[in-house]
Amino acid sequence: MGETSKVNIINPETDEDFFAIGRLLLNRSTCLKTQTVALITEGKKIVSWGVNMCCPQGQVYGLPVTECPRVNRETGSYYELCKPIHAEIVAAINAFGISHVEQKSLWHFPGFTLKLVCFQDFFKHRSAKLYLLGHYWACQECVDFLKMIGITEIKFDDLSGGKTLKEYRVKDLTGVDHALDVSGCIVEGIVTVNIRSEDVASFCERHGIDNQAMKPFPGAKYEAEPGFFMVAVPNGTEADRALSFKKDCVVKSASVLLAKTS
Repeated sequence: MGETSKVNIINPETDEDFFAIGRLLLNRSTCLKTQTVALITEGKKIVSWGVNMCCPQGQVYGLPVTECPRVNRETGSYYELCKPIHAEIVAAINAFGISHVEQKSLWHFPGFTLKLVCFQDFFKHRSAKLYLLGHYWACQECVDFLKMIGITEIKFDDLSGGKTLKEYRVKDLTGVDHALDVSGCIVEGIVTVNIRSEDVASFCERHGIDNQAMKPFPGAKYEAEPGFFMVAVPNGTEADRALSFKKDCVVKSASVLLAKTS
């Protein structure tokens, strides 16, 4: 095995530097099922971070949890048994500067992100990225929320996320195999395309895309007007594919939603 390059957690510059910092924070999570960490960065600076927290019935966010009914449930399911707050949301709330008292009125999953619409485009012109550790995919609500506040790139940690994927597969907790899903994963990038439903078939044919690889963006309606669809693309091709899609006559706009770190 070749010698790995040293990481710099004092003055982080590379993706691996930020991932190394995130791994040090994983044990801050109170989740018994899967500890996750999210770092929001601008350039070479970490502007905020957060961990996921469990909250079974009668529990309080942030306090130690001794038992959770979701431990052996499929990933992304049975949130009614434990209303967690995801690391991506905690990191965003911390960046917004919301006080601890105000946070208590926000932490209800799912649906609490609707209470944060006043922060739309908060990061739009700030070149922000989010590093996610501990999991191999991001739920649709978090993806929607991050896009709303202006974060269009999520980088997944293959080390900690890959470990979770292996454990989930052994325990049969993957459900739909999110590692091959378009909703945010470590094996594929995602490009959003603004297009009418009636043009999807011809668009896919021109670009050599399987129709099944395109999914409507969660929560939106697409009848007569153009709407956003998510397209799974190979890692490293996100920017080129978005540029290619933009040139198509039926596409109103296209942009990178998720890009896996190299």
